[in-house]
Amino acid sequence: MNELNKITTIRRELHKIPEIGFHELKTRALLTHYLEETGAQIHHGFCKTAVIAYFEFKKGAPTIAFRSDMDALSLSENTEHEYKSVHEGMMHACGHDGHMAMLLMLAYRLKDMKLKNYNVALVFQPAEEGPGGAEELVKTDLFKSLNITAMYGYHVYPELPAGTIGTSKGALMAATSEMKIEFCGVASHGAQPQLGKDSLVAAAEFLLSAQSIISRSVNPLDPAILTFGTFSGGERLNIIARNAVLEGTMRTYSDEVHRLIKTQVELRAKHIAAAHGMSANVEFRDMYPALINDRTLAEEVIGHFEHIIEIEPVMLAEDFSYYGKVVPSLFMFLGIRTESNGTHPLHSDKFDFDEQVLLVGVDTYESLLLFKDKQFKLDK
Repeated sequence: MNELNKITTIRRELHKIPEIGFHELKTRALLTHYLEETGAQIHHGFCKTAVIAYFEFKKGAPTIAFRSDMDALSLSENTEHEYKSVHEGMMHACGHDGHMAMLLMLAYRLKDMKLKNYNVALVFQPAEEGPGGAEELVKTDLFKSLNITAMYGYHVYPELPAGTIGTSKGALMAATSEMKIEFCGVASHGAQPQLGKDSLVAAAEFLLSAQSIISRSVNPLDPAILTFGTFSGGERLNIIARNAVLEGTMRTYSDEVHRLIKTQVELRAKHIAAAHGMSANVEFRDMYPALINDRTLAEEVIGHFEHIIEIEPVMLAEDFSYYGKVVPSLFMFLGIRTESNGTHPLHSDKFDFDEQVLLVGVDTYESLLLFKDKQFKLDK
């Protein structure tokens, strides 16, 4: 079986068995089955359903790690493919099946490679879509025990043409937090508004006030987004609303800006509520920190590979960001868009791509390893 047929078969097997975060049991079993053919040292004990494949070429040498996420989305697939999901209400709609297939193919190549200065770890990480497997892994002794000194990762990306890889020399993806603001007023008859405290009016005033947080409180050179997507409240059309709730998301590349926006949201909510004689409860749920690529690693790949280009950062979020807090890390977008495939956005129920592009990712990883191994001597 040639490599294209093999990586296609693997990706489609994985596509059929999507599982949500920390429940990737069938996925782990299938990954282990293939990895057993490569001679890798296989570890299951670091983090729940995670699988680590370790290739030792030189005892005590530093380790380069490559990461793939494993989990899928709670989404019903809307395709007619023969390899469509067999798990009702779950789908690999974000390409994690392709990410895993690339690392498995790299494992087969590593079986025959002869690196002299590095060892290699393939990190199959659960729960990227939530609640966040990367954060759990960095809390373990994985990086210390395997002497990991650098981490690389891909995400398939419909916004780039197939075969092009995009990355940045710094911020690539945003920090994200979700928020819930509840205004707690007093209900009364709609014909006697003076006896109540209208939470809808206060919430509406806050919503309008919040629109100026980015434009008037944040430095215009610092990208940021504040979006409220839901607004609900009230019980009947002729009753002054006792409660009103807004929910939204915020995204930034800077921890300082993130804190500033949270402070402004809370201050405005509570002050506006007080002005209306009521209270406001503000809850934040911090998701993932900003993904900041290591500049040295980014310059290295952009300078060495013609098909790797520098792109503008995006406001999407990724838990790969946690790895950058413990070792130099680089995340890259692998373009999948062709005229006939790879056009549906990430998280679409029709998401799909041509597996041919996955070999570009594998080739790039292999070439990167050989380049790093040779460069190691020159650096010394």
